[in-house]
Amino acid sequence: MKTALSIAGSDCSGGAGIQADLKTMTLNGVFAMSAITALTAQNTTGVSGILEVSPAFLAQQIDAVFTDIRPDAVKIGMVSSAPLIATIAERLRFYQARHIVVDPVMVATSGSRLMETDAVRSLREQLFPLAEVITPNRQEAEVLSGRPIHSREEMLAAARTIAFDCDCSVLLKGGHSDTDADDLLVEADGTETWFAGRRIANPNTHGTGCTLSSAIAANLAKGYSLPQAIARAKGYITAALSAGGVTKAAVETVAENFADGVAAPMFYMLLGGAPLALCYKAVNTMDSMVGYKNERYLYFGRAAAKLDDAANYLPARMAALLLAGAAALTGQNARGALRIGRRDRRSHASPNSAQTEAVMAGALGVQLAGPASYFGKLYEKPTIGDALRPVEPGDILRANRMLYAAGTLCMALLACARAAVCLPLGL
Repeated sequence: MKTALSIAGSDCSGGAGIQADLKTMTLNGVFAMSAITALTAQNTTGVSGILEVSPAFLAQQIDAVFTDIRPDAVKIGMVSSAPLIATIAERLRFYQARHIVVDPVMVATSGSRLMETDAVRSLREQLFPLAEVITPNRQEAEVLSGRPIHSREEMLAAARTIAFDCDCSVLLKGGHSDTDADDLLVEADGTETWFAGRRIANPNTHGTGCTLSSAIAANLAKGYSLPQAIARAKGYITAALSAGGVTKAAVETVAENFADGVAAPMFYMLLGGAPLALCYKAVNTMDSMVGYKNERYLYFGRAAAKLDDAANYLPARMAALLLAGAAALTGQNARGALRIGRRDRRSHASPNSAQTEAVMAGALGVQLAGPASYFGKLYEKPTIGDALRPVEPGDILRANRMLYAAGTLCMALLACARAAVCLPLGL
């Protein structure tokens, strides 16, 4: 298992700092370790106190980690004074640490200042040259570049200035802007990459900078390139902020997987027994594993996806009708299910996915699909259904009730069909 070390301050409220770093690294699949630079008394509204550790004790923590479980990546967060910065830089040079991500935490999301003025100079001179990437937000980038930032053009100019002056890659975060959440990476060799993102209406943004930089470090530890690590980290934090998006994705999954995982296997079991049902599941599993756009398995994946589309053509349409019936049985809007199902059944790149998703959206009176972020890249997709109300966690339970009811209907229907065929033949 890959490992990552966070060198940062503690947040007693658990939303930022070391606490956020350890949770993020763990959820991104690496073993997380820590070296604490300071204890803070803070919450989502502000910082009321900071108690630094001594440089000697910080050095002891770093030594304890590197001499036993060497980290594959290091994330550096809140370091409020020049002596602590000097200690970190000396120890990381001594151990020849790799994949260092520096989040120059100068001001908390709440607006509280977290770094002494002289520490900013030390950060630039001692830690930035060691970093694979630094991750300033807009306000921090204004301090580091000496430039105001109010537009994409000014973001680009500031990032170029910091990258040139500090000789390191810079990810300038756009989440603190008023319009979007596009981030800009300017690498040390001059390569420039924009990572598109949508602004999420969520007041719970305490610790988002810590989370993003920790996720980048975790993915660097796992062997991803810097652009790949950033894309994966942005996808992770977007999903974490978008609770409504997670709920919507769960409802979409229930709708689509009713066709793939319930209706289609039963359909092929009726036609050819267990052998044909197993053949279908082999096709469906192959599509799930390599059917997406994957450069390594491009042609094999494309063949799997097309074969799965053909195999699910009839079952998906049968599943849509069964879900509409289930809507009536479970007290949902059956008329809306049929209306939206007919209107939006083609609003998806797949010829089959929208069949059941449209019925589900109409039954619940919500809007599914639409723009989505995958690994930091924003994809524009058509919406399915009408937004009569926001998606809420209770919709997952409602969707599952429809799934159970539709599954029961499917079993009854196929049992009747099998009896109608077999009984006259004496089978």
